[in-house]
Amino acid sequence: MNTTGISAAERLYGEVCESLENLEFRERRFWLAGHTVSLQANTEVLLEHLYGAFHHLSISPGAPSLSIRIGVDECRCFAPDNALDGGQTVGGHRFWTSPDRRYFSHTLLASGSWYCIDRAAGEIVGLVRSVSHMATFEQAKPAVRPLLLWLEQCGLTPVHAGMVSWRGKGILFGGRGGSGKSTASLSSLLAGLDLLGEDYTLLEQTEAGAFAGHSLYNSAWVEADHLWRFPGLAGRAIPGDQMANGKCILLLHETHPKQLISVAPVRYLVLPRVCPDGKTALHKASRADGFKRFALESMVTLTRLGAAELDRLRQLVQSVDCYWLDLGADLDQVGVLLKDLVEREES
Repeated sequence: MNTTGISAAERLYGEVCESLENLEFRERRFWLAGHTVSLQANTEVLLEHLYGAFHHLSISPGAPSLSIRIGVDECRCFAPDNALDGGQTVGGHRFWTSPDRRYFSHTLLASGSWYCIDRAAGEIVGLVRSVSHMATFEQAKPAVRPLLLWLEQCGLTPVHAGMVSWRGKGILFGGRGGSGKSTASLSSLLAGLDLLGEDYTLLEQTEAGAFAGHSLYNSAWVEADHLWRFPGLAGRAIPGDQMANGKCILLLHETHPKQLISVAPVRYLVLPRVCPDGKTALHKASRADGFKRFALESMVTLTRLGAAELDRLRQLVQSVDCYWLDLGADLDQVGVLLKDLVEREES
């Protein structure tokens, strides 16, 4: 391709597209936050590897709003020297964004995989060396960086937050990393609540002062030495690699398919905090606490936090009741307390 005068992000997108030109693709379509997504891969093994995290989402026959095409081609994975300048490296990831934000390219340094998006065309393209070369991160969160950018463009706000639901009332778990969002989400699932996600939730403002949470992935991250806390899940854990920082992944459609839902109205904001020497308990929190611990600490990297996004999250916090959730050793009480919270409101 002619690369004169174009950004590194657009150049990388074009080179990945060229690598995919002569490949034949298999497809799965699913419904994601009101949009049909076409997920395509050039081998059945790769397609199944990628589709697992979306397996809980409804199959959609409609015309796709977004196309994701990912190919295996060990000979064509590349790191062109003339495109590496100007990128941003964060941990094991490197990113490039075009000045107009239309193109975004992302490589995982450990696996050599590439994921790029043309947001105007509604297309994500990717190239991996082989399924065995892919990082655990790529199976748990396929094409996550460009996908989050596309979802943001659709008016959704991605947040680092777990979400569960009981009797149609959504409970959002907010807070910084390590606060216990995953523990609260998985404990709720094991207690019979429905789950939308334990790491990412997509927020949609449905009307003035009302919000819905949409599910993205059904995967979960768990510290390997904490798996014993979640009976029935440990046997399905996939060991993490060096990028996973000691965590295993779980694909929850394999263990609790009937409890995975795609959307629910947000009715409560719950702020977990780990209290290993105390008892599990639920306490009323102020909306100021809710805004600080959720809005300011749950934003997803690479999404823009401007005045409109902050105002949207402030409206969400103002529209729901906020609670602290102390996570003690008796995690079986998490579900009991949350069910009681919803049922007391209904009575």
